[in-house]
Amino acid sequence: MVDQIGWGSTLSRMFRRSAYRSRGVSNEYYHGERRSKTQDPRPRNKTQDPRRKTQDSVNCQLPAVGPRSGVWRLGSTDQDVCELKLGAPIEREMAGGEAHTYRVTLASGQYMHVVVDQRGIDVVVTLFGPDGQPIIEMDSPNDTHGPEPVSVIAEVSGDYRLEVRALDKEAIAGRYEARIEELREPTPPDRIRIAAEKTFAEGQKLREQGTAESLRKAIEKYKEALPLWRAVGDRRGEANALHNIGLVYCWLGEPQKALDYSSQALRLRRSMRDRQGEAGALCNLGLAYYSLGEPQKALNCLSQSLPLVRAVEERIEEATGLYNIGSVYALLGEYQKALDYLD
Repeated sequence: MVDQIGWGSTLSRMFRRSAYRSRGVSNEYYHGERRSKTQDPRPRNKTQDPRRKTQDSVNCQLPAVGPRSGVWRLGSTDQDVCELKLGAPIEREMAGGEAHTYRVTLASGQYMHVVVDQRGIDVVVTLFGPDGQPIIEMDSPNDTHGPEPVSVIAEVSGDYRLEVRALDKEAIAGRYEARIEELREPTPPDRIRIAAEKTFAEGQKLREQGTAESLRKAIEKYKEALPLWRAVGDRRGEANALHNIGLVYCWLGEPQKALDYSSQALRLRRSMRDRQGEAGALCNLGLAYYSLGEPQKALNCLSQSLPLVRAVEERIEEATGLYNIGSVYALLGEYQKALDYLD
């Protein structure tokens, strides 16, 4: 089954993670390794972070209203919900296994653009309509730092629900800020942005299925999103799509295509001065070069990514980078250097 997505056993063992965080192929395959459906692919940090707290340190006003019939149909109550308003961002602490809920009141036809800025924890953001049905779920390839954007044009007036959930159930505590950046009448570019987010999110869902067919469909969705991101001048969205295309081509055993798209992502990340994104692109390039039988080039890319990861204090990614570099040295027969990185 592993060979169906183009991975050899040595390569899958060496690159435990080919980017700063790859949520895809999470159900059955992860970089060519068969996993249980409940197993989280992220490496674990067994040391308890002393900064982790048992209580939420948020300072927000809970709505002083009683239960409302038929508004939150997925188990939330008003006692669990903060109201999110334009011009009033909310910063909160979150640990693994936690989820926070916000209420946003929208009028029919109103455009809203929300950003959840991750500051040390990887989150998934889901927007639900007044009927309790999910509208969009966003999880960008930026690990524990960076924005998760969600946009919508309200089809009906009412209370919408924004859920922020920790991706990793065992994640150490971090922080995030949720804010409404736009709340107004929609414009034509707004509709393009919504289409871009929706298409990208569909690609993410397909990628998670982890089959060869779904991975190829995911690539098509990412490619479909590219001109939409470019049309609205969203370079981060464009870079995320390029990054994921390169990554999935690696999973499918097509390293030359992976090299092409990852190189485009790298140039764009560098132009944005996005150090974390640059580190992820370099890691993807390292994986592609290794797949092409060029371990020295792979080592060069991985070595460049390490100080960038350290600069943004991504401890798990730093450990993964050290492991990958040590593994390449071992495969090159330079065992002392390998031990220096793996020790």
